[in-house]
Amino acid sequence: MEPTTTRELTALPATPAPERGIAPVWHTVLFIAIFAGLSYGGTRRTATGGGHAHWPIYLETVVMQWLLVGYIAWGLRMRGRKMRDLIGGRWDSAQAFFLDVAIAIGFFLANLILRAIVLGTLLALNHGLRNTATQGLQNVAKTIGPQSVWELLLFMAVAVTAGICEEIMFRGYLQQQIGSWTRSTTLGVGLSAVLFCAGHAYQGWFFALQVGVLGLMLGILAAWRKSLRPGILAHGMQDVISGTLSFFLKSLLPHMK
Repeated sequence: MEPTTTRELTALPATPAPERGIAPVWHTVLFIAIFAGLSYGGTRRTATGGGHAHWPIYLETVVMQWLLVGYIAWGLRMRGRKMRDLIGGRWDSAQAFFLDVAIAIGFFLANLILRAIVLGTLLALNHGLRNTATQGLQNVAKTIGPQSVWELLLFMAVAVTAGICEEIMFRGYLQQQIGSWTRSTTLGVGLSAVLFCAGHAYQGWFFALQVGVLGLMLGILAAWRKSLRPGILAHGMQDVISGTLSFFLKSLLPHMK
């Protein structure tokens, strides 16, 4: 018998390295391209002033966002993942649900305070921004704000859709995909917030920047909670209240009409 020191070891078959990312690279690149095209179309439509009736825009937004979520679900299945994994599971008790509701309300209030501080500071440093902010608010209300009770009701569907779909798209899909590629949660949060900001360029740079700050905060919330649920609730709450205020306050700002 040969000594064990001279015995040849049988080479084990190489284990393939796990694929990085929650979906294929080409899938994410195509997703960003599609979303960029939709955002560019929204910017062009805003620049031309849009039409008086906004309900066609609302219907288009709802359909397109759910189609994009379906596209994401397809990409996840390619890597053996489920939408539930992306969202962070489901509520398993009433206590878990009310905890997320409380976190969402707290986040919403903290976001209002932070944005008020930032806005107040910017206006104090540059009084010319007051006109920019007012004009931006009027432009957004004029081009996408609800103009009738019927449109306000339909806008609620848009707000709920945005709360669900945009959190899945940005804080779920893009944030986790970029974080997986770079092996950095910080880069995932930051770069997805930049894309979120760019996707709202149609609102003008001033409000797009505020949306970017909101996206950054929502990204931190999702990373902290390891769930999209509180962010979905907070995002939907934000959009519902914003649309409602736009509708009821437009009579106080004649240029919004």
